[in-house]
Amino acid sequence: MSKRTIIFQEHKKITIKEIDELFYFTILYYDKWSSRNIIKQSEYIVVAACRGLMKISLEEVNGKDYLFITDDISDFTDYPKQIDDFLSLQCDNDSKVTAEMLYHAILDSTNELFQEMRLTDIYYNYKYLSEGKTGSSKIDIYTSSFDKYINDIFPNSKDVAVEKIMLKLGIVKQDAILLFERWKKFYLIDYHPYEEWIPNPPKEILTIEQFKDRISATRIDVKKNESTGELYFEVGNVKGKVSTKEIPKHPMISLFITSDSNEHWLLHEEGSVFGVPEIAKF
Repeated sequence: MSKRTIIFQEHKKITIKEIDELFYFTILYYDKWSSRNIIKQSEYIVVAACRGLMKISLEEVNGKDYLFITDDISDFTDYPKQIDDFLSLQCDNDSKVTAEMLYHAILDSTNELFQEMRLTDIYYNYKYLSEGKTGSSKIDIYTSSFDKYINDIFPNSKDVAVEKIMLKLGIVKQDAILLFERWKKFYLIDYHPYEEWIPNPPKEILTIEQFKDRISATRIDVKKNESTGELYFEVGNVKGKVSTKEIPKHPMISLFITSDSNEHWLLHEEGSVFGVPEIAKF
């Protein structure tokens, strides 16, 4: 298949990418303003190589970043506002996808052919970009922005993993150790005796209703440990951790199995826990 050379420009930084002629990037979302899309997801095609795509740029206009697409059909002057209006309409205020997040999502997807990402996934994968700008980039046990790099860092010993986290993410050792402890605490990594720490993707990711059906429960109680301030949940004899500081707005529950064959349940925000990496799609 033939390739196309695309220029990615983030302000003054330029990156050249070779993409397939069939490449496109689509946002999947549930239309907040249409009752016809309550169940079926809608699609918003942001870029497509078949449109004669030549350049994708992130530019600041009047103090705000906009995504500019240069191809054969997009209106260069109006399309950035169309994208910005779409993101403003379809994103919640506390999980708004910015033009910068979308730019990096497209840039990181150029090795795919038909990349589709949900708005929630874009936000949780790239929210660290806006956190750094607002001065709230302090990493704590609830920082999920870097979870997507787990498979790049492990398997490794703890010491080697911490060094690799520092190099890959450009953070100080204290924050790297905190990230390691987060991944350990919420079962995202697991230690195999006499081996190394390895990625530990969830065996299942369930909706709240699916989880209730699984264990024949009618309600889930989220409680707070007054001594630690951490949340946890209980359902009958089942008890699990909560990976967020507050009660998740779009909750999901995942099952993790560690090397000691124990099962662990984790309540988390939708899109913030990654499953087994995909090698190929058919």
